[in-house]
Amino acid sequence: MNFIKSFAQQNPLLSVIIFSFIITFFLTLLYKKLTDQKKAQEIEKKQKELREALKQCKNDPQKTIEIQKEMVHYSIESMKLSLKPMLISFVPLVIILGLLDKMYKNLKVGKILWELNWFWTYVLFSFVFNLIFQKILKGKTKNGKNETAGKNS
Repeated sequence: MNFIKSFAQQNPLLSVIIFSFIITFFLTLLYKKLTDQKKAQEIEKKQKELREALKQCKNDPQKTIEIQKEMVHYSIESMKLSLKPMLISFVPLVIILGLLDKMYKNLKVGKILWELNWFWTYVLFSFVFNLIFQKILKGKTKNGKNETAGKNS
């Protein structure tokens, strides 16, 4: 633990980037493992179709309302899929972020990147890493094969 504290003291930006990378990587894998990927892809496909249909019926208020109701249904289904991984990851994430907060406050590390403290720097890099991991893992099945191979995206 002393090594981590000393590394964070000497390299606060790099340490936040590394913590962000590791935590985001494991959270992304957790979500990927605990979410029914086939169902998520079906919902995403249906939502895309509904968005296109909504564009086509701009001048038909009744049809627009029907499509919007269906969109709400699929949005709720999508939220249900992400609820389990969110609940499972919430407590460990709060504990880890609490420990990091305590460590960075004890080290008296102020602003790390631009005018951001450690937490907002972490959030920024987590967002970037999440986009990267999602792109890398998109289309992967549980056995690691790429489902989208040979398909045009």
